[in-house]
Parts: sequence; C-alpha cells; structure tokens
Amino acid sequence: MKDDTGDSARFQSAIDDLIEAIRLAPDNYLAYHERAYLYNETGEPAKAEADLNAQMTFTPASPELYQERALSRFMQGKLVEALQDRNKVVELEPQNPGRYFARARAFLWLGHFDDARHDLETMSELARKADDTQSQERAKELQAEIARWSEVTSDEGIGTQACLHAEKESDYLAETFIGDCTRAFLHAPGAEQRSDALTNRSIGIELWKQDRSAGLDDLRLALAFSPDEADRHFNLGSRLENIGRVREALPHLDIAVSQRPSAWAYAARADAKYQLADVKGAFADARQSVEMKPNELALTVLGDIARNNLKDDKAAINYWKAAYELGDRDDGLKARLESVGLGWPPSAGDLPKK
Repeated sequence: MKDDTGDSARFQSAIDDLIEAIRLAPDNYLAYHERAYLYNETGEPAKAEADLNAQMTFTPASPELYQERALSRFMQGKLVEALQDRNKVVELEPQNPGRYFARARAFLWLGHFDDARHDLETMSELARKADDTQSQERAKELQAEIARWSEVTSDEGIGTQACLHAEKESDYLAETFIGDCTRAFLHAPGAEQRSDALTNRSIGIELWKQDRSAGLDDLRLALAFSPDEADRHFNLGSRLENIGRVREALPHLDIAVSQRPSAWAYAARADAKYQLADVKGAFADARQSVEMKPNELALTVLGDIARNNLKDDKAAINYWKAAYELGDRDDGLKARLESVGLGWPPSAGDLPKK
C-alpha cells in the first residue's frame, strides 16, 4: 500500500484554484490546460477534454494541447480520435522523437502494427542524430512490446479461447497470450468481449513485466467500453489503489461497493479511505470486509488503524498475524510485524489460535 494523500490534497487544491482563475478570467487558456492535466491525473478525462476544447479557441496550434487531449480521449476509449490528435502533434513537431513514440502507441491500440514500427524507425533515426540514447532505448522497448502484441496462435478461435478462459499463471505467461488477447480485442464483436479481452490481457502484461502499473491502460479501456459493469470499476479501482493512485481509485470502488458489494471491494475501499485519512470510513469498510470474508488487506488496514490511530499495539499484532496466517508474505507486513518486535517469519507459537 502506497500513500499519495499529499498528492491528492494538492491536486484538489490546485483544481479549486484553477476553477476560480477561470471564473475570473475565462480567456485564461493556461488555466484550462493545467486543469485538464489535473482532470486526466485524477481520472476525469471527459472534463479534461472539455477544457482542452475550450483552450483550442485560444491556442489552436499548441502541440501540448493535442498531446493532452489525445490522452483524455484515449482514456474514454476514443482511440481513433486519440490517433488524430497524435497525428496533429507530429505535424506540428516533426523533429521531436517523443511525438513519434506517442503516435506509435496510438497506432498500436488500433492494430496498425506496421505504422507503429515505421514511427519507431523514424524516432530512432531522429534520436540517433541528436545523440539521444534515452529515446533510442524507449523505441527498442516499444518494439519489443509490438512483437509481443503481434505474436499469436495460428488458429484465431483457439487463441481467443486461450485469452478469455485463462486461469493459471502459466496461462497468462504463455508466449502468445498477450498477442491472442490483442487480436481478440481488435476483432471482438461487441463491447463486452472487448473489455473481457483487455481485462485478461492486463493480467498477462502485469506478469510479463512484473509491474503492477503495467496493464493499467487495459483496465481503463475495459471500463470505457463497458462503463456500467461493477466488476470493471472494481478491477480498475483496486489496481489504482494498489499502486497508490487512491484519489482516482475511490470513485470506482464506491461504484463497485454500491453495485456489487464484496469483501474485496470493501477491503480495497478501506485501504483507499485510510490513505486519504478517512479513518472512520476505513474502519467501517474493513470491518464489513472481514465480516463478509476474512482477507489480508482488510486485516492489515485494521492493524494499521489499531497501531497508528488507536495506539493499541496488541490489537494491531493480532490483526497482522491473522493476515499472515491467511497467506500474506508481503514486505509491508514484514515491516509492520518487525516494528512491534516480532521476527520474520513469526514463529508458529506467535500465530493466532484457530
């Protein structure tokens, strides 16, 4: 669990200031742009796009405008429109290697792999001439990603089934899994199937890259294509909460709890609330989660509240040991137990009695 409470508070304060700045000076295009950036950061891309459309009245030739709007459109599932904005950025700054990288990713999401490769070749050549080794490395990394996205099982039907019905970790790590899910996404007959393919692919990408933030874009788009499904909100909200983007996560977790309450949704929301200093709300959610089904995350939150807010180390130890017994072996739990004088792993005698 990562705490971004400070960032969240600063974002909201900045948004409030920009709202007032625009009220006082409706032609302040910089305020529109900055507010759009913050809306994108906090998971409100439709508001960001509206602000950027307003900015266009004043600065129609700004590459930063189109770059930011491409992001807001992408987050809403407007993939063709996002590519149009990336095209405009390249048109305005044809010598900037990074602009080709961003457009290559936009091509990739539409399945235009050859166009993406061509942009990366251009990017690499511009970077080589400028002795920009960082951009050259980024191009190589995306080339590897394109290779993974385009490697598929020869039989499309079998590949689609492999994507949609993966269960074991080895299924998600199969060489063609990401490519099969990409093809299933691109060829899906409807929104639900597109979202299912992206949801499963997000797991494969995370495992492949060993990075919890990897695959986040897949979950954003899965929700954009199926915005009324509670599970999509939970998947995105819990991933955002896990990587510390708790302010963005909370509205999604609210929807998940409201529409499909589960121990896991309550636990994720408890953690998000605790990171945002809503101790009372976090305690209520964590208790509800444990009552529905004891789980490591809710128990950890209860332990944190016991130690940090109630100053009750004994209760904290019991909650954290219960989380350990359920299978939590995270470094964060290790640090918590060590902070109250317990070794790692805790001895069998230290564990709570069943």
